[in-house]
Amino acid sequence: MHGACDPGLALVGEEFARGFDERGELGAAVAVHLNGRLVVDLWAGLADPVERRPWQESTIAHAWNA
Repeated sequence: MHGACDPGLALVGEEFARGFDERGELGAAVAVHLNGRLVVDLWAGLADPVERRPWQESTIAHAWNA
């Protein structure tokens, strides 16, 4: 796993890691902004499992906003 997570949101990082450790996630990223500040920015796994290309900080992904 790469990136950073504010200490107060450590559970977000732990749950993200569990997706790989326990749920078989292949590759993913998560970013959370709170009050205009980036508080979670994590990525891990493979961006392309066929070519074994690792997920990078700049890997393009689908995004949803709630």
